[in-house]
Amino acid sequence: MWNKIYFNKQNIKKETDTAILISMPSKSNYANYSFWHPAKLVREEGGKGYFLSFSFTDGWTFKLKTKTRELNVNQDVIIKAFGLVHEEISSGVKKDK
Repeated sequence: MWNKIYFNKQNIKKETDTAILISMPSKSNYANYSFWHPAKLVREEGGKGYFLSFSFTDGWTFKLKTKTRELNVNQDVIIKAFGLVHEEISSGVKKDK
């Protein structure tokens, strides 16, 4: 099953043709971490380009990194970390449509 998380454009640290570097929310337990996600799974959702989403399947493993540390986490950690941001933006996306 596919999952979708909404996030702010300001969480993008870097973009390449194939991947996007997304920083974790500052109000999460993983505030200084970021992860690469395939560009084809990141979409603009509204808010004049400010609201984005990234999609992933059940069982997806995210590799969170800082300059000195690396962690592998499952989708539950990501869903919880982006929870508040996801709720705020998803209501804004629904208003845009």
